[in-house]
Amino acid sequence: MPFDNEVPSFTARRWASFNHIAQIMFLYRSAYCTYWRNFKTFAFTVDIATGELWRVPLAHGSHHDFGWDDNLISCDSTGYYYAKPKTFAVSLGRPEEVAHGGDGHCSFAPTSNQFILSDTYPRLNPGFQAPARTLFTWDLVRNRTSIIGHYSPVREGKHITTRVDLHPRWSRDGRYVCFDSTHEGLGRQVYVAKVYKKALVRPGVDVVTRPPRKVFLDLGARTGDSVEKMLIKTHTDYADYIIHAFECNPDNMALIKDGLSRLSVKYSLRPEQVVLVEAAAWIQDGTLSFHMDSRNVGVDGQPGKTGGSLFDSPHALGSLVTVPSVDFSKYLESTVQYIDHVICKIDIEGAEYELLTHMIRRGSIILCDVVMIEWHSRFRTQWRGWDAELESMLKALHIHVVRIG
Repeated sequence: MPFDNEVPSFTARRWASFNHIAQIMFLYRSAYCTYWRNFKTFAFTVDIATGELWRVPLAHGSHHDFGWDDNLISCDSTGYYYAKPKTFAVSLGRPEEVAHGGDGHCSFAPTSNQFILSDTYPRLNPGFQAPARTLFTWDLVRNRTSIIGHYSPVREGKHITTRVDLHPRWSRDGRYVCFDSTHEGLGRQVYVAKVYKKALVRPGVDVVTRPPRKVFLDLGARTGDSVEKMLIKTHTDYADYIIHAFECNPDNMALIKDGLSRLSVKYSLRPEQVVLVEAAAWIQDGTLSFHMDSRNVGVDGQPGKTGGSLFDSPHALGSLVTVPSVDFSKYLESTVQYIDHVICKIDIEGAEYELLTHMIRRGSIILCDVVMIEWHSRFRTQWRGWDAELESMLKALHIHVVRIG
């Protein structure tokens, strides 16, 4: 975007460019064309809802990444910067082990904002005759660095292979990273490395040593009938599953208690395998106003109300009652680990949009392997079109989505 220079001491024209766009963050670079190598970089975020711009203070680097809860990490030649749009921006410096490594390509771990993955430009390292790029993870809470490896560039240059930065990225479970490199002399190749197993543990949680569990979370459990419908398959063994059933409709409580008790007897389930949560699965702990279903039976003609909702809906025409709510994202994080196989069935009469958005923003959604969901945009018209958008986000995280209802 060339424009006339307004600074009297320069006679050259200026150029500016937008690049390195990622999610809602981008870079703005400005320089005088005569001195094009001396461009200045400014990092911006954009509020999608309002279109408002926020320039990230302090940071002037090219490399950045968003974590959960809108936190972001950015890096330039002076170090790393941790920020949240319009909230804070702090300098983190850089780990002592890579203090002279220059700019780095940084990203948050998929499991926590506590850890970042980054690299350096080629520098001299003990035991290496030639400069090498360093790949490492950094525990921001404990200020602990774990070196994954050092990789010397081989045959990189103007007339051979152009410069190959490592550009490391995480696997979804945070146990592996992939990166580009020329260290074997084969030109640009993609490599996979295993991360030190303790590097990605959530804050305050030790390494998981127990065997993986199978967990079924039933949001909108009604009478407990959906547990049997979803899990009865040829190779399903109830003894393998821990069941958490969420139901907030007061009219259904006696029915679901009887239903879960029947399942426990029929399939010889231990008491700790069946958990009833008498609350709405929601985005925060507290209470909510709940519109009761005015019909005597469910939409399928069976006992158990199906149309009650936190929102106006065709069948939620009964009285308004107050029910407890649970922050399901926090509940999930305290209940399962990333090693578990988690099936989450969601049929909560329109509240699925706020719930899933909340889980995606917090990052807890990655704990789910399968999401079975009934969408209700037919009466949540402000969310119309978001069924496919949210499904696309889940599939991008390799979460299998099954539509029900």
